[in-house]
Amino acid sequence: MFQSFFPQPKMFFSSLAIWCGLLILVWYSFGQTIGEAIGFDLSEKEQVIGLGHFITSEFLWFDTFFAFGTIAFFLVWRSRSPHEWQIWSVLGSALLIYLSYASVQVSVVINAWYQKHLWLYLLLPFSWIFTFLTNRRRRKYLKNQISSFKTDIPVVVVGNINIGGTGKTPLVKHIASKLKERGLKVGIVSRGYGGNFSGTLRVDDNTEYKKSGDEAQMLANLNVPLYLDKNRPRAIQNLINENDCDVILSDDGLQHYKMYRDIEIIVIDGSRRLGNGLTFPAGPLRESSKRLKTGNYIINNGGPTEDGEILMTLQPSKFVHLNTGKSYDIDKWPMHNQIHAVAGLGNPGRFFDTLSQLNFDIERHPFPDHHQFEESDFEFLDHHPIIMTEKDAARCKNFENPRIWYLTVEPKIEESFIDDLESRIRSLSTDE
Repeated sequence: MFQSFFPQPKMFFSSLAIWCGLLILVWYSFGQTIGEAIGFDLSEKEQVIGLGHFITSEFLWFDTFFAFGTIAFFLVWRSRSPHEWQIWSVLGSALLIYLSYASVQVSVVINAWYQKHLWLYLLLPFSWIFTFLTNRRRRKYLKNQISSFKTDIPVVVVGNINIGGTGKTPLVKHIASKLKERGLKVGIVSRGYGGNFSGTLRVDDNTEYKKSGDEAQMLANLNVPLYLDKNRPRAIQNLINENDCDVILSDDGLQHYKMYRDIEIIVIDGSRRLGNGLTFPAGPLRESSKRLKTGNYIINNGGPTEDGEILMTLQPSKFVHLNTGKSYDIDKWPMHNQIHAVAGLGNPGRFFDTLSQLNFDIERHPFPDHHQFEESDFEFLDHHPIIMTEKDAARCKNFENPRIWYLTVEPKIEESFIDDLESRIRSLSTDE
Protein backbone atom coordinates (compact mmCIF):
# COMPACT_ATOMS: atom_id res chain seq x y z
CA MET A 1 0.00 0.00 0.00
CA PHE A 2 2.70 2.48 1.09
CA GLN A 3 4.87 1.57 -1.89
CA SER A 4 2.03 2.28 -4.33
CA PHE A 5 2.00 5.88 -3.19
CA PHE A 6 5.77 6.19 -2.75
CA PRO A 7 7.62 3.88 -5.16
CA GLN A 8 10.92 4.73 -3.47
CA PRO A 9 10.29 4.78 0.29
CA LYS A 10 13.96 5.32 1.10
CA MET A 11 13.94 8.48 -0.96
CA PHE A 12 10.70 9.57 0.66
CA PHE A 13 12.17 9.30 4.15
CA SER A 14 15.32 11.02 2.94
CA SER A 15 13.29 13.99 1.70
CA LEU A 16 11.26 14.00 4.92
CA ALA A 17 14.48 14.20 6.91
CA ILE A 18 15.64 17.11 4.74
CA TRP A 19 12.59 19.18 5.58
CA CYS A 20 12.78 18.23 9.25
CA GLY A 21 16.37 19.46 9.15
CA LEU A 22 15.19 22.74 7.69
CA LEU A 23 12.62 23.16 10.45
CA ILE A 24 15.19 22.39 13.15
CA LEU A 25 17.66 24.85 11.62
CA VAL A 26 15.04 27.61 11.48
CA TRP A 27 13.88 26.92 15.03
CA TYR A 28 17.37 27.00 16.53
CA SER A 29 18.19 30.08 14.48
CA PHE A 30 15.14 32.18 15.28
CA GLY A 31 13.51 30.30 18.15
CA GLN A 32 13.18 33.33 20.41
CA THR A 33 11.56 35.43 17.67
CA ILE A 34 9.11 32.70 16.69
CA GLY A 35 8.30 31.79 20.27
CA GLU A 36 7.57 35.31 21.43
CA ALA A 37 5.64 36.23 18.30
CA ILE A 38 3.23 33.29 18.53
CA GLY A 39 3.16 33.12 22.32
CA PHE A 40 5.16 29.93 22.86
CA ASP A 41 7.19 30.03 26.08
CA LEU A 42 10.76 28.92 25.52
CA SER A 43 12.77 27.14 28.19
CA GLU A 44 15.08 29.09 30.47
CA LYS A 45 18.03 27.62 28.59
CA GLU A 46 16.97 28.93 25.15
CA GLN A 47 19.76 31.35 24.33
CA VAL A 48 19.85 31.32 20.53
CA ILE A 49 18.45 33.92 18.14
CA GLY A 50 20.91 34.59 15.33
CA LEU A 51 21.42 32.17 12.48
CA GLY A 52 25.13 32.85 12.37
CA HIS A 53 25.41 32.86 16.18
CA PHE A 54 23.96 29.37 16.45
CA ILE A 55 25.96 27.79 13.67
CA THR A 56 29.29 29.44 14.46
CA SER A 57 28.98 28.40 18.11
CA GLU A 58 28.02 24.83 17.13
CA PHE A 59 30.17 23.78 14.16
CA LEU A 60 29.02 20.20 14.53
CA TRP A 61 25.50 21.25 13.53
CA PHE A 62 26.83 23.09 10.50
CA ASP A 63 28.89 20.07 9.39
CA THR A 64 25.94 17.72 9.86
CA PHE A 65 23.39 19.88 8.03
CA PHE A 66 25.73 20.72 5.17
CA ALA A 67 26.94 17.15 4.64
CA PHE A 68 23.46 15.64 4.91
CA GLY A 69 21.95 18.25 2.63
CA THR A 70 24.63 17.70 -0.01
CA ILE A 71 24.31 13.91 0.02
CA ALA A 72 20.51 14.00 -0.03
CA PHE A 73 20.51 16.50 -2.87
CA PHE A 74 22.57 14.25 -5.13
CA LEU A 75 20.67 11.10 -4.15
CA VAL A 76 17.38 12.69 -5.14
CA TRP A 77 18.81 14.40 -8.19
CA ARG A 78 20.19 11.12 -9.60
CA SER A 79 16.82 9.37 -9.36
CA ARG A 80 15.87 8.15 -12.86
CA SER A 81 12.15 8.82 -12.58
CA PRO A 82 11.65 11.69 -10.14
CA HIS A 83 8.20 12.18 -8.71
CA GLU A 84 6.74 15.52 -7.69
CA TRP A 85 7.68 15.00 -4.05
CA GLN A 86 11.26 14.28 -5.15
CA ILE A 87 11.44 17.59 -6.98
CA TRP A 88 10.36 19.33 -3.78
CA SER A 89 13.06 17.33 -1.99
CA VAL A 90 15.66 18.72 -4.38
CA LEU A 91 14.47 22.24 -3.60
CA GLY A 92 14.46 21.50 0.11
CA SER A 93 17.94 20.01 0.18
CA ALA A 94 19.28 22.86 -1.95
CA LEU A 95 17.78 25.35 0.50
CA LEU A 96 19.25 23.40 3.42
CA ILE A 97 22.69 23.52 1.83
CA TYR A 98 22.36 27.22 1.15
CA LEU A 99 21.18 28.05 4.67
CA SER A 100 23.93 25.94 6.22
CA TYR A 101 26.54 27.78 4.16
CA ALA A 102 24.93 31.16 4.71
CA SER A 103 24.89 30.61 8.45
CA VAL A 104 28.63 31.02 8.74
CA GLN A 105 28.57 34.11 6.56
CA VAL A 106 27.26 36.13 9.52
CA SER A 107 24.39 38.10 7.98
CA VAL A 108 23.77 36.58 4.55
CA VAL A 109 20.16 35.61 5.18
CA ILE A 110 19.37 38.85 7.01
CA ASN A 111 20.94 40.85 4.17
CA ALA A 112 18.81 38.89 1.69
CA TRP A 113 15.70 40.17 3.48
CA TYR A 114 16.79 43.76 3.07
CA GLN A 115 18.16 43.35 -0.45
CA LYS A 116 14.85 41.76 -1.49
CA HIS A 117 16.22 38.56 -3.00
CA LEU A 118 13.65 36.76 -5.10
CA TRP A 119 14.34 33.26 -3.71
CA LEU A 120 12.74 34.36 -0.43
CA TYR A 121 9.31 34.24 -2.07
CA LEU A 122 9.61 30.43 -1.95
CA LEU A 123 9.03 30.84 1.79
CA LEU A 124 5.85 32.90 1.43
CA PRO A 125 3.48 30.06 2.50
CA PHE A 126 5.34 29.83 5.82
CA SER A 127 5.14 33.62 6.22
CA TRP A 128 1.37 33.51 5.70
CA ILE A 129 1.07 30.94 8.46
CA PHE A 130 3.32 33.00 10.74
CA THR A 131 1.30 36.17 10.04
CA PHE A 132 -1.98 34.37 10.72
CA LEU A 133 -0.71 33.08 14.07
CA THR A 134 0.69 36.43 15.22
CA ASN A 135 -2.41 38.38 14.17
CA ARG A 136 -4.72 35.84 15.78
CA ARG A 137 -2.76 35.96 19.02
CA ARG A 138 -2.80 39.76 19.21
CA ARG A 139 -6.55 39.88 18.52
CA LYS A 140 -7.15 37.55 21.45
CA TYR A 141 -5.36 39.92 23.81
CA LEU A 142 -7.14 42.96 22.39
CA LYS A 143 -10.52 41.24 22.89
CA ASN A 144 -9.52 40.15 26.42
CA GLN A 145 -9.89 36.50 25.45
CA ILE A 146 -6.43 36.11 26.97
CA SER A 147 -5.60 38.29 29.96
CA SER A 148 -2.61 40.64 30.20
CA PHE A 149 -0.87 41.65 33.40
CA LYS A 150 -1.83 45.26 34.18
CA THR A 151 -0.45 47.44 36.93
CA ASP A 152 -1.47 50.86 38.22
CA ILE A 153 1.90 52.23 37.10
CA PRO A 154 2.10 53.31 33.42
CA VAL A 155 4.13 50.90 31.26
CA VAL A 156 5.96 52.18 28.17
CA VAL A 157 7.26 49.53 25.80
CA VAL A 158 10.08 50.37 23.37
CA GLY A 159 10.21 47.70 20.68
CA ASN A 160 10.31 46.95 16.99
CA ILE A 161 8.66 44.77 14.39
CA ASN A 162 11.95 43.88 12.69
CA ILE A 163 14.19 40.95 13.55
CA GLY A 164 17.54 42.39 14.59
CA GLY A 165 18.73 45.65 16.07
CA THR A 166 17.14 49.03 15.42
CA GLY A 167 18.56 51.07 18.32
CA LYS A 168 16.01 50.30 21.05
CA THR A 169 18.38 50.08 24.02
CA PRO A 170 20.11 53.46 23.43
CA LEU A 171 16.64 55.03 23.12
CA VAL A 172 15.48 53.41 26.38
CA LYS A 173 18.60 54.74 28.08
CA HIS A 174 17.94 58.24 26.70
CA ILE A 175 14.26 58.25 27.69
CA ALA A 176 15.06 56.99 31.20
CA SER A 177 17.68 59.72 31.70
CA LYS A 178 15.37 62.47 30.44
CA LEU A 179 12.38 61.37 32.52
CA LYS A 180 14.58 61.05 35.57
CA GLU A 181 15.83 64.62 35.05
CA ARG A 182 12.19 65.74 35.01
CA GLY A 183 11.50 64.26 38.42
CA LEU A 184 9.88 60.95 37.46
CA LYS A 185 10.93 57.76 39.25
CA VAL A 186 11.78 55.30 36.47
CA GLY A 187 12.07 51.52 36.51
CA ILE A 188 13.21 49.32 33.61
CA VAL A 189 12.42 45.71 32.69
CA SER A 190 14.04 43.65 29.96
CA ARG A 191 14.32 40.04 28.86
CA GLY A 192 18.05 39.85 29.58
CA TYR A 193 18.95 38.13 26.35
CA GLY A 194 22.31 36.36 26.57
CA GLY A 195 22.30 36.36 30.37
CA ASN A 196 22.77 33.28 32.51
CA PHE A 197 20.13 33.45 35.23
CA SER A 198 16.78 31.97 36.16
CA GLY A 199 13.63 33.72 37.35
CA THR A 200 14.06 37.46 37.94
CA LEU A 201 17.42 39.18 38.19
CA ARG A 202 17.93 42.68 39.60
CA VAL A 203 20.90 44.32 37.88
CA ASP A 204 23.29 46.84 39.44
CA ASP A 205 26.83 48.07 38.80
CA ASN A 206 28.28 44.89 40.31
CA THR A 207 26.32 42.44 38.15
CA GLU A 208 28.61 40.54 35.80
CA TYR A 209 27.98 40.56 32.06
CA LYS A 210 27.80 36.76 31.90
CA LYS A 211 24.88 36.86 34.28
CA SER A 212 22.92 39.78 32.81
CA GLY A 213 23.83 39.85 29.10
CA ASP A 214 25.28 42.78 27.16
CA GLU A 215 22.23 45.04 26.70
CA ALA A 216 21.53 45.17 30.43
CA GLN A 217 25.10 46.33 31.03
CA MET A 218 24.39 49.43 28.92
CA LEU A 219 21.50 50.31 31.26
CA ALA A 220 23.12 49.32 34.56
CA ASN A 221 24.81 52.68 35.18
CA LEU A 222 21.57 54.71 35.02
CA ASN A 223 21.02 54.28 38.75
CA VAL A 224 17.41 53.18 38.26
CA PRO A 225 15.84 49.82 39.21
CA LEU A 226 16.55 47.34 36.39
CA TYR A 227 14.95 43.88 36.43
CA LEU A 228 15.51 41.07 33.92
CA ASP A 229 13.14 38.22 33.27
CA LYS A 230 11.92 36.46 30.14
CA ASN A 231 8.53 36.66 31.88
CA ARG A 232 8.14 40.45 31.82
CA PRO A 233 4.96 40.57 33.95
CA ARG A 234 6.91 38.77 36.69
CA ALA A 235 9.75 41.28 36.30
CA ILE A 236 7.27 44.17 36.65
CA GLN A 237 5.66 42.60 39.71
CA ASN A 238 9.03 42.23 41.43
CA LEU A 239 10.03 45.75 40.43
CA ILE A 240 6.94 47.42 41.91
CA ASN A 241 7.06 45.24 45.03
CA GLU A 242 10.57 46.42 45.83
CA ASN A 243 10.63 49.98 44.45
CA ASP A 244 8.58 53.15 44.26
CA CYS A 245 8.15 53.99 40.56
CA ASP A 246 6.15 56.49 38.52
CA VAL A 247 6.73 54.77 35.17
CA ILE A 248 8.13 51.47 33.89
CA LEU A 249 10.07 51.22 30.64
CA SER A 250 10.28 47.88 28.84
CA ASP A 251 13.37 47.45 26.69
CA ASP A 252 11.90 45.39 23.84
CA GLY A 253 8.79 43.28 24.37
CA LEU A 254 6.44 44.78 21.78
CA GLN A 255 5.24 41.26 20.97
CA HIS A 256 5.09 40.21 24.63
CA TYR A 257 1.34 40.73 24.94
CA LYS A 258 1.14 39.10 28.35
CA MET A 259 2.50 42.45 29.51
CA TYR A 260 -0.13 45.18 29.24
CA ARG A 261 1.28 48.43 27.95
CA ASP A 262 -0.10 51.96 28.09
CA ILE A 263 2.25 53.47 25.50
CA GLU A 264 4.01 51.82 22.56
CA ILE A 265 7.15 53.24 20.97
CA ILE A 266 8.16 51.40 17.78
CA VAL A 267 11.71 51.88 16.48
CA ILE A 268 12.63 51.33 12.83
CA ASP A 269 15.95 51.52 11.00
CA GLY A 270 15.73 54.52 8.69
CA SER A 271 18.06 53.15 6.04
CA ARG A 272 16.88 49.53 5.92
CA ARG A 273 13.28 50.23 6.99
CA LEU A 274 11.16 47.06 6.66
CA GLY A 275 13.29 45.27 4.06
CA ASN A 276 11.11 43.37 1.60
CA GLY A 277 8.06 44.03 3.79
CA LEU A 278 7.40 40.32 4.39
CA THR A 279 7.01 38.54 7.70
CA PHE A 280 9.34 35.81 8.90
CA PRO A 281 10.75 33.60 7.39
CA ALA A 282 10.42 35.21 3.93
CA GLY A 283 11.21 38.61 5.41
CA PRO A 284 12.51 40.35 8.53
CA LEU A 285 9.19 41.27 10.16
CA ARG A 286 7.91 39.82 13.44
CA GLU A 287 4.48 41.27 12.68
CA SER A 288 2.77 42.73 9.64
CA SER A 289 3.82 46.25 8.60
CA LYS A 290 0.25 47.33 9.47
CA ARG A 291 1.35 47.09 13.09
CA LEU A 292 3.12 50.45 12.70
CA LYS A 293 -0.28 52.16 12.54
CA THR A 294 -1.15 51.05 16.06
CA GLY A 295 1.91 52.43 17.91
CA ASN A 296 1.82 55.74 19.78
CA TYR A 297 5.20 56.84 18.43
CA ILE A 298 7.28 55.69 15.45
CA ILE A 299 10.96 56.50 15.98
CA ASN A 300 13.10 56.48 12.83
CA ASN A 301 16.73 55.73 13.62
CA GLY A 302 18.91 57.58 11.14
CA GLY A 303 16.33 58.79 8.60
CA PRO A 304 15.09 59.71 6.13
CA THR A 305 11.71 59.95 7.82
CA GLU A 306 8.23 59.52 6.42
CA ASP A 307 4.96 61.05 7.62
CA GLY A 308 4.29 60.50 11.30
CA GLU A 309 7.85 59.42 12.13
CA ILE A 310 10.18 61.08 14.64
CA LEU A 311 13.85 61.28 13.69
CA MET A 312 16.49 59.92 16.05
CA THR A 313 20.19 59.93 15.30
CA LEU A 314 22.91 58.19 17.29
CA GLN A 315 25.69 60.73 17.65
CA PRO A 316 29.24 59.48 18.39
CA SER A 317 30.22 60.71 21.83
CA LYS A 318 33.51 59.36 23.19
CA PHE A 319 36.22 56.78 22.60
CA VAL A 320 36.83 54.74 25.76
CA HIS A 321 39.82 52.49 26.36
CA LEU A 322 38.58 49.05 27.42
CA ASN A 323 41.25 48.25 30.02
CA THR A 324 41.87 51.66 31.60
CA GLY A 325 38.49 53.35 31.14
CA LYS A 326 40.22 56.52 29.92
CA SER A 327 38.01 58.42 27.45
CA TYR A 328 38.62 60.92 24.67
CA ASP A 329 36.27 63.20 22.80
CA ILE A 330 35.58 62.32 19.18
CA ASP A 331 37.91 65.01 17.84
CA LYS A 332 40.75 64.04 20.19
CA TRP A 333 41.37 60.41 19.13
CA PRO A 334 44.93 59.75 20.35
CA MET A 335 46.05 57.11 17.85
CA HIS A 336 46.41 56.71 14.08
CA ASN A 337 43.36 56.30 11.85
CA GLN A 338 44.03 52.81 10.53
CA ILE A 339 41.83 50.60 12.68
CA HIS A 340 40.04 47.28 12.96
CA ALA A 341 36.28 47.82 13.32
CA VAL A 342 34.53 45.00 15.19
CA ALA A 343 30.75 44.66 15.51
CA GLY A 344 28.56 41.84 16.78
CA LEU A 345 25.27 43.51 15.91
CA GLY A 346 22.08 42.89 13.98
CA ASN A 347 23.15 45.64 11.56
CA PRO A 348 26.95 46.05 11.76
CA GLY A 349 27.01 48.19 8.62
CA ARG A 350 25.62 51.19 10.50
CA PHE A 351 28.54 51.10 12.96
CA PHE A 352 31.09 50.71 10.18
CA ASP A 353 29.57 53.64 8.29
CA THR A 354 29.79 55.79 11.43
CA LEU A 355 33.52 55.10 11.76
CA SER A 356 34.06 55.81 8.05
CA GLN A 357 32.31 59.15 8.46
CA LEU A 358 34.80 59.92 11.26
CA ASN A 359 37.57 59.53 8.65
CA PHE A 360 38.92 56.20 9.87
CA ASP A 361 40.57 53.80 7.46
CA ILE A 362 38.77 50.68 8.64
CA GLU A 363 39.09 46.94 8.19
CA ARG A 364 35.64 45.49 8.84
CA HIS A 365 35.10 42.49 11.09
CA PRO A 366 31.36 41.70 11.34
CA PHE A 367 30.20 39.05 13.80
CA PRO A 368 26.74 37.63 14.50
CA ASP A 369 24.44 39.57 16.81
CA HIS A 370 25.25 38.84 20.49
CA HIS A 371 28.41 36.97 19.47
CA GLN A 372 30.27 35.54 22.46
CA PHE A 373 33.69 37.05 21.83
CA GLU A 374 36.91 35.23 22.64
CA GLU A 375 40.34 36.81 22.84
CA SER A 376 41.36 34.84 19.76
CA ASP A 377 38.81 36.87 17.75
CA PHE A 378 41.19 39.85 18.04
CA GLU A 379 44.43 38.17 17.02
CA PHE A 380 45.03 40.34 13.96
CA LEU A 381 48.39 40.29 12.21
CA ASP A 382 49.09 43.99 12.63
CA HIS A 383 49.04 46.26 15.68
CA HIS A 384 46.30 48.67 14.64
CA PRO A 385 43.78 49.80 17.28
CA ILE A 386 40.49 47.90 17.56
CA ILE A 387 37.24 49.84 17.94
CA MET A 388 33.91 48.23 18.83
CA THR A 389 30.52 49.31 20.15
CA GLU A 390 29.74 49.82 23.82
CA LYS A 391 27.36 46.85 23.63
CA ASP A 392 30.12 44.57 22.30
CA ALA A 393 32.62 45.91 24.84
CA ALA A 394 30.37 44.64 27.66
CA ARG A 395 31.22 41.11 26.48
CA CYS A 396 34.97 41.81 26.51
CA LYS A 397 35.45 43.47 29.90
CA ASN A 398 37.88 40.83 31.16
CA PHE A 399 40.08 40.78 28.06
CA GLU A 400 43.66 41.93 28.58
CA ASN A 401 44.12 43.58 25.22
CA PRO A 402 45.47 47.15 25.28
CA ARG A 403 44.45 47.73 21.64
CA ILE A 404 40.68 47.57 22.26
CA TRP A 405 38.57 50.73 22.43
CA TYR A 406 34.83 51.24 22.24
CA LEU A 407 32.72 54.09 20.91
CA THR A 408 29.87 55.48 22.99
CA VAL A 409 26.90 57.11 21.28
CA GLU A 410 24.24 59.54 22.45
CA PRO A 411 20.76 59.54 20.90
CA LYS A 412 19.68 62.89 19.52
CA ILE A 413 15.93 63.33 19.27
CA GLU A 414 13.67 66.36 19.33
CA GLU A 415 12.79 67.50 22.85
CA SER A 416 9.12 67.80 21.91
CA PHE A 417 8.96 63.98 21.83
CA ILE A 418 10.10 63.79 25.46
CA ASP A 419 7.69 66.61 26.36
CA ASP A 420 4.74 64.76 24.85
CA LEU A 421 5.78 61.43 26.36
CA GLU A 422 6.10 62.96 29.83
CA SER A 423 2.67 64.57 29.45
CA ARG A 424 1.09 61.21 28.51
CA ILE A 425 2.74 59.45 31.43
CA ARG A 426 1.63 62.07 33.97
CA SER A 427 -1.87 62.00 32.52
CA LEU A 428 -2.03 58.22 32.90
CA SER A 429 -0.80 58.48 36.49
CA THR A 430 -3.52 61.03 37.28
CA ASP A 431 -6.22 58.87 35.69
CA GLU A 432 -5.13 55.90 37.79
